[in-house]
Amino acid sequence: NAHDAVGMYWWGSRGDSGLVDKARRMVNLALAAPQHEGIFPSLFNYQAKQWFGCYWKPAENFDPDWPFPSTWMPKKIPTNFWNTRSDYYQTSAASKTGVYLLRYHRQCEQDPRIVPYLRAYGDFLVAHLDSNGCMPAWFTSGLQPVRELRFNGEGGIHMSFLCELYAVTQDKRYLETAERLAAFLQTEIMPHQRWYDFETFYSCSIKPENFFDSYTGQWPQCTLSMLWAIDGFAALNDATGKPDYLSNAEAVADLAGFFQAVWQPHFIVTAYAFGGFRSQNSDAEWLDMRQTVFAEAFARLGLMTGRQDLLERGVAALRASLAIINHPRLVQNNIFAYPRYPLGIEPENIDHEGLPQHPLRSGFDWGEGGALAAAAGLMQRLGGAFVDLKRNIAVGGDGVYVRSYTLDGSVVRVELENQLAALPFPYSEPYDLDLRIEGPPAGTYQLVVNGGAAMAVDLPAPQGIRVKFGPRGIE
Repeated sequence: NAHDAVGMYWWGSRGDSGLVDKARRMVNLALAAPQHEGIFPSLFNYQAKQWFGCYWKPAENFDPDWPFPSTWMPKKIPTNFWNTRSDYYQTSAASKTGVYLLRYHRQCEQDPRIVPYLRAYGDFLVAHLDSNGCMPAWFTSGLQPVRELRFNGEGGIHMSFLCELYAVTQDKRYLETAERLAAFLQTEIMPHQRWYDFETFYSCSIKPENFFDSYTGQWPQCTLSMLWAIDGFAALNDATGKPDYLSNAEAVADLAGFFQAVWQPHFIVTAYAFGGFRSQNSDAEWLDMRQTVFAEAFARLGLMTGRQDLLERGVAALRASLAIINHPRLVQNNIFAYPRYPLGIEPENIDHEGLPQHPLRSGFDWGEGGALAAAAGLMQRLGGAFVDLKRNIAVGGDGVYVRSYTLDGSVVRVELENQLAALPFPYSEPYDLDLRIEGPPAGTYQLVVNGGAAMAVDLPAPQGIRVKFGPRGIE
């Protein structure tokens, strides 16, 4: 998984060459996928040593608008769209792989194979965009668009990919195609919040594509396509400077925020759910691992807009991503008291069927691997604690809370609260904290943390200021 490769490379660059090697192997596997006019399959079966397109291939007689039963009748719910040996190409999967391969190229190391490989895929997207500005979700092995999900809200992931590709190639065709995708989301998806993607209809919450809930007056909404739209609109704002794209990113983020737990519900007893995500408006899980990528999306948008709430939501989502790992400290602190998987492993979510339970495990990326990749993304940009004195925003990520911060002449004062030391079973050892301070004019300042001795620091400090932080503050 290319997302994991980006995160693993960052962690490995801090002193573990084995992780760097694994990241490179992930990239090698992704680039080994055979291309057909640019597009490529999503799955490699290690036992069969064979590539497959994706997990879906509806039967020829499948009706995407099948009649939904008025009462619960499981035998009336079709499942003949699953196919683990499918030869269909899935565009959202290909674009997500492309996004992270290009980020690997930009943030980790410049692999000369990546851009030529992905230019071919970018050309495929340019050539196969529907006239209305929507990219079909699937293509047959003969590159014909599939009827199912031809109307969808997945465009954000293609926008992100095309903007990343534009940044490295300066080929305006990619940017123009991204803007056409954005226009479709603006006119066809956002007005009625029709956030359709493969998970909305063809995963755990099966329903026909024409489903509408007349009781609440809502169309089906899945947060996966919302997440992609947040990143896609933000990327278009970066590429074009057009403020409407940033406003759209904020609008979708505000909607997605309704699916995030900003309290600990009394009826959730399986784990500490604060900061975690639901998947959609027609499913039941909590603490779903999409929160790993929401953490990055919210933090990125929070920095772009100067919104304190999005920064805090991003950090909360990241912490929630690590909340259901089997770890002694999570058990001792009643964050996840009854783990089922081996040490260091976590499920994809909790309470998936609307009752206290430990559901299945999807894999490393939709679990602890994706969480650590997201942690790498946030720590790379925010450090362990982040303060922007000019824009008046701050957030603590690495076990701390930023209580206050001031700039008085050349003296910067920051008050940090050690949240790990406040746990019922505390972490009482000092650890290295990367403090990032932005905003003031370049120069030498006196930094005072938690009322301790002043230390001279040069700002800006792009790599942060390394301090030893313990239960009593700076040590």
